[in-house]
Amino acid sequence: MIGVIVNGVAIAVLAVLGKFIGNRIPVRVQDQVLMVLPLTLMVMGIQMALKADEFFVVMMSVAIGSGIGAALDIDGALRRFGDRVDAKIRAKGIDDGGMGPMTAAIQSSILFCAGPMAIVGALEAGIGHNPETFFIKSALDGMTALMFASSMGIGVALSAIPTFIYQAVLVLASGALAPFINDVILADLTSIGGITILAIGFSILKIKEFRVSNMLPSFIVVFAIRALMTLWM
Repeated sequence: MIGVIVNGVAIAVLAVLGKFIGNRIPVRVQDQVLMVLPLTLMVMGIQMALKADEFFVVMMSVAIGSGIGAALDIDGALRRFGDRVDAKIRAKGIDDGGMGPMTAAIQSSILFCAGPMAIVGALEAGIGHNPETFFIKSALDGMTALMFASSMGIGVALSAIPTFIYQAVLVLASGALAPFINDVILADLTSIGGITILAIGFSILKIKEFRVSNMLPSFIVVFAIRALMTLWM
């Protein structure tokens, strides 16, 4: 679990650091970095999306999963929850100048949890007792949190909590999950994660607002599709 702890601490500490040193960085520098960082995330998302074993499976998983998410209104529920919490925070006169803390936490959490490194890191840490992947992820997530917190606010630090819980659960369940995660499934999950990260990049850059939370069921739907394909073949 050391890798999971390090990842959570890196996000929290560097996000707080980014919030408090962000005002010392010239605005033109912040603007440039905060424009380039989502762009690089989008490129990473494209690379991940292209790793699909069969892109048709990924396409159907994202389409069906997003449809389920929209029907359940996952994004709307999270937005309403975030807005209520943010409104209460602002009512108490606590406003750090960024987007609402809970809104920033939700958006950052999806970003930190969407990639394949969380799954691979959990399997390696839980089964092989090797936290190396989580250490690498900690560096990447920490730098992202540092820069995002300077504009999105202290809420980015709160994303350390759901990220820690999600990855800790994966590590604890790694023994049970291992038989179901082969190279094909991992490639599909990586591709779906890449599409999700790409959507987050579009939203951050205000190019197109995607209801990213509605896409989360896609990560479960892909298992069902692969299971059905196995039965039919």
